Amino acid sequence: MRVHAPRAEVAHWISAAWRTITAETSHTSIVQAGADSYNAIARWLLLMDRPLTVIEPSALRAAFATIATEAKRIASGEETGMSAAK
Repeated sequence: MRVHAPRAEVAHWISAAWRTITAETSHTSIVQAGADSYNAIARWLLLMDRPLTVIEPSALRAAFATIATEAKRIASGEETGMSAAK
């Protein structure tokens, strides 16, 4: 994953136990990370609120697509068909 932010800024957001961060330029960093799922990785990368570029794997790109679809559904007010918790 390419994060369009300096290495020090990226390191603030991601636990050292889950990642390796390499400064690509003074304004971009390369993150190699692991977690229980690609969806989990995508969700916490989004928390940085910085531009991102998936370099690989394609499964991570698919995870971002899944999250985007769910966010669009939530934003539109569409129901999932599941009963709401009471």
